[in-house]
Parts: sequence; C-alpha cells; structure tokens
Amino acid sequence: IFEFRKIIGDREKCKSLVPKDYPVYINKTEEHADCQIHDGFFISPLEHLVPGILPPEAVKARFQFIVPKRWQKNRPVCIHLAGTGDHV
Repeated sequence: IFEFRKIIGDREKCKSLVPKDYPVYINKTEEHADCQIHDGFFISPLEHLVPGILPPEAVKARFQFIVPKRWQKNRPVCIHLAGTGDHV
C-alpha cells in the first residue's frame, strides 16, 4: 500500500494506471425529450491495482451519464457517481 501511495501521489504516473479502453457497461438508456440518461457501471480500477482494499459495495462503481440532445458549442455532459451501492 505504501508503494502504491507513491504512484497515486504522482499525477503523471496516475494517468497511466487506467487504460483508455477500460471497460464500462451500460445497463439501461432512457430517452427523454431533452436528453438521454444512461445507467451503467464499471469495476473500480483500484480493485485490480490493490485487490481486496475496497469494501465489496465499492468494487462496482455505478453511474448515470446524462447527455443533452441539443447544445450550443461544446457538448455538455453530467456524470453522477453513486456514493455506494446500497441505494440501488
């Protein structure tokens, strides 16, 4: 854990810990008049880097990805990460 702390404390080294093609899964997509809401999850990269350090509830990171259908210049998004899995 102490050695890993040295890596995670360095921003440049942290960038290489999670590959750009890290798997993310979408469970459900809701269509709304003004946006799409995607419910999904991914396995916390920390579980692969330091196995067993996370409580079981935190291994699967759940999220909502909200994407508007219309935008002006830059495409805005909102990512809502769940604090724990106990409210699902």
